[in-house]
Amino acid sequence: MARFVPALALALMLSSSVAAAQIAGGDDVWDGGYDVKSERRSDFALGVGLGMAMGEGHGVMNEVEQLNDDSYEQSTGVALGEDLSVWLGGAIRDWFVVGVGVTLGRSQGNDILIARQTYHLKLDFYPAYSLGGGWRDLGVQLDGGVGGLTGFDADDKDQKVFEGGSVSAIGAGAFWEGLRFARGRFGSGPSLHYQLLTGLPSTAHTVTLGMRLTFYSGPKHRQDNEVAGAWGRLRL
Repeated sequence: MARFVPALALALMLSSSVAAAQIAGGDDVWDGGYDVKSERRSDFALGVGLGMAMGEGHGVMNEVEQLNDDSYEQSTGVALGEDLSVWLGGAIRDWFVVGVGVTLGRSQGNDILIARQTYHLKLDFYPAYSLGGGWRDLGVQLDGGVGGLTGFDADDKDQKVFEGGSVSAIGAGAFWEGLRFARGRFGSGPSLHYQLLTGLPSTAHTVTLGMRLTFYSGPKHRQDNEVAGAWGRLRL
């Protein structure tokens, strides 16, 4: 028992020193960031987006004789359609949200109908959050993942024109979700997004202009509904 006494005494001295340093340091002691209080968004997040899509897709069938022969390539030219996105995740900070989602889309041009599907990781940043007001809801989205891309004859949906099989997906966009309601738990607003689907043997570029709606389960202390603008707020 006696051999543990010096070790116990040393432990008590160290703990006393740490406590004294914390008292002396006061507010200057770093708490690891765990005491940060969210104001705008936190905890669980669930979102949906719907928009009009414009882009272009081209490719060939995944067959040996077509892969290296440009004469087989089919292109939609300018194609118009729509996109639907659904995602879920969490708000790590007021200025950073991470999630996983799926996007389904279709567009048509030059008598070719493109079907697109992507499964992706998405990151939402709010780089101007510290400016306050409506700037807190101005965001930038980055996303990447995998998906599928297929072109069909617009008059015969059973006839494939080109196919991409499994393709890589990468995207970026901007949005504003300053229309707040249900005590601020829902944020909505316009969005603009670009996505590239590429793989052997097909590629598609798509720009989507639409609206997004996001639910945040926190923070718990919010009191008001509001439409937040960069130059002020209107209480509802």
